[in-house]
Amino acid sequence: MVIPLELIIYILSGVVLALVLWIAYLEWRLKKLMRGRSGANLEQIIDGLGKELNIFQNRHTALDKYLEGVEIRLRGSIQHVHTVRFNPFADKGGNHSFATALLDEHGNGVVISTLAAREKVNVFAKPVEAYTSSYELTDEEREAIARKNFVNP
Repeated sequence: MVIPLELIIYILSGVVLALVLWIAYLEWRLKKLMRGRSGANLEQIIDGLGKELNIFQNRHTALDKYLEGVEIRLRGSIQHVHTVRFNPFADKGGNHSFATALLDEHGNGVVISTLAAREKVNVFAKPVEAYTSSYELTDEEREAIARKNFVNP
């Protein structure tokens, strides 16, 4: 079976016409893409996005450095606060005396305690390192230090 030459020419002409139309359509879409919404071409848009990306990367780096500094400062801030009220004189008075521990993340800080009597109040401050003190601690001071109530959970 032989296909006439005219039929082959018509088929090929149709294919060529379809391809020309397809190319024209793609050219139209490419020009539209290159033109952009504000008249800028695609290259300018990509360049602008690259500059914005660099700005965001620099900000990210600066924020990371800032947060590292915040973390360091936070470790040294008071995070553990606990107060124990007590009555040192069992036969009279109330729970007007107290011991308060003010400690950082590592258990360093101070324990402040008072002994309240009718005539006077004595205030004591003892340094604390790693949840212990080189000074003798009362039971109430040890209890205040031992409690793990963190201000910033």
